[in-house]
Amino acid sequence: MKSIFLLALGILFLSSCSSNPKNELSPTEKKAKLYYNQGTRDLVSEDYTSALKNLMEAVALDPDNSQIHNNLGMAYWFKKSEPRAIRHIKKAIELDQKNTDARLNLASIYLEKKSYAKAKALYEKILEDLTYEGQHRTHYNLGIIELAQGKNTQAYQKFKLALEIDPDYCQAHFKIAQMAYESRHYEKAYRSFKDASMGVCYNNPEPLLGQIKSLLKMKRYSEALLKLTDMQERFAMTKYESIARRTIMKVKALQSKQERSGQVYSQKMESPVKSLDF
Repeated sequence: MKSIFLLALGILFLSSCSSNPKNELSPTEKKAKLYYNQGTRDLVSEDYTSALKNLMEAVALDPDNSQIHNNLGMAYWFKKSEPRAIRHIKKAIELDQKNTDARLNLASIYLEKKSYAKAKALYEKILEDLTYEGQHRTHYNLGIIELAQGKNTQAYQKFKLALEIDPDYCQAHFKIAQMAYESRHYEKAYRSFKDASMGVCYNNPEPLLGQIKSLLKMKRYSEALLKLTDMQERFAMTKYESIARRTIMKVKALQSKQERSGQVYSQKMESPVKSLDF
């Protein structure tokens, strides 16, 4: 589960910019809005060539509209034209300092480019927008930056902040699970991987695979076998079915060996590599 690039698209309110006292759209504004709306639909449906064409028409008709520049910047980004993408999204922010969508897109681009200082500054600015409803993602992305810079404790705190806002935000649960697993806190990892497999992440096999790995580390082979069977059935015809099928045989052999020797897992058998306040 990689960090999801958030496509934030502004909603166009051309009527608010109209000089007409009744806020009626001029013919030019109406035409710009039509191109904008179609270009935005193209972006959502991932038809980036069509999106680019329509949004270029829109910006030519209404060059001072922040939302158009934001969406045009994203069209350029997905067409692998990074300099023009950044230029248009910066223009969107210049035209409207309250355009959180544009600031979020620019921060996400910098995060993808590993320009962590620039991304962090933008995300921290986004936190000042008290009306923005996606602050759990802002904290999550700040956690990704901290993690990339080796600041594990700060990263963990950011992921927890994300979960305080949205307890069902599975990406944050997944990152916490990974950190716990790497620190050999396998019981905590197992619980967090379970949390990460709920909701919109249910159909992602990685949290389930994380649960299996954690159970195997704890030598809880019977539970691992149940999870492996579940993986085999739910993700048939994928590489995860093959992983499950191969692993089942190995786990059954380990289970038999465990039963013969009477081994019982204890979390104290392995000391953590890193100290984290789980």
